[in-house]
Amino acid sequence: AYLKRPLRHNAMVSFHAGAAETMARVRLLEGEKLEPGETGWAQVVFTDPLAVVRNDYFIIRSTMETLGGGQVIDLNSRRLRRFRPHVIQDLKIKEEGSPEEMMMTVLASKQPLELAALLVECDLTEPEGHQVVQSLVRQNRVAGIGEGQNLLYYTLDGWERLIRETTGMLHDYHRKFPSRPGISKAEINSRLKLGKHSATIWQVFIAGGIVSEEGAVVRLPGHQVKLTPAQQDRVDDFVNSLLKNPYAPPGDGIPEPDLLNWLVEQGQVVKVSEDVVFSAAAYHEMVDKVTTHIRGQGNITLAEARDLFKTSRKYAQALLEYLDSKRITRRVGDQRILY
Repeated sequence: AYLKRPLRHNAMVSFHAGAAETMARVRLLEGEKLEPGETGWAQVVFTDPLAVVRNDYFIIRSTMETLGGGQVIDLNSRRLRRFRPHVIQDLKIKEEGSPEEMMMTVLASKQPLELAALLVECDLTEPEGHQVVQSLVRQNRVAGIGEGQNLLYYTLDGWERLIRETTGMLHDYHRKFPSRPGISKAEINSRLKLGKHSATIWQVFIAGGIVSEEGAVVRLPGHQVKLTPAQQDRVDDFVNSLLKNPYAPPGDGIPEPDLLNWLVEQGQVVKVSEDVVFSAAAYHEMVDKVTTHIRGQGNITLAEARDLFKTSRKYAQALLEYLDSKRITRRVGDQRILY
């Protein structure tokens, strides 16, 4: 209303709210300029932090005159895209809509949110905000996931979309890599940008049977590793080679990581180093003999372990170092004792 000349997009102004002021840039969201007497939506980007709250009134000035005034509708650190009808519609809902519609609009753009953050975004008191969010949950428009301090809120559409994206990603992964048990949580966290709330989301997914957890990876509940005939022949040949030389297994026939990890998870082999893999039966027998020797003699040396199994230093050393890592034995000088 105060303008004597057009206010142009990206104009630098002096922003005043109460006694506070800072320089700011005015980003016009609906046009390249605002004519005298016109109103419009704008995003004001402060040069320095300034404390304002929703519904605060403000004025903007140039070095010579007052240019105009307005009201704070949304405190949003994200850069709003210009000439987007849905951006303007969201702002209008926050200005004029009911608390329910405002909360849905906030969640749709910033979900998930904890209750405290949601109330701040909607500028609602705790009693009023709690009543609004519970009403939306009863209407099946909002989903509350987790519990206690970790309770998060999504729009129901947003939560169901996240489930579809996660299960779809797992389905594609299982189809592409049928011999792998699953995909790491970290990879899904990164691809779906789950951020700081990932632990709560995974807890709900697993408890609800949406995904299954298997070691460091997750999978669809019905997924089972499927080996091709060629892969099955490969692992069968490898396991047979281990049984022929239980204490000195060949190191040049170790399968590729996917197949080796599958054998480890199936409990058929134990990988004690990058180039030493024992059959599970041989490994457990060796552990029994090493621990029995230590109980009888008080300790075992590398040379004694080598002679105990009539093998080479390479295999004895790999075994003892692995037992150290598993806290079955502990190295003291040149000897091992029970941990």
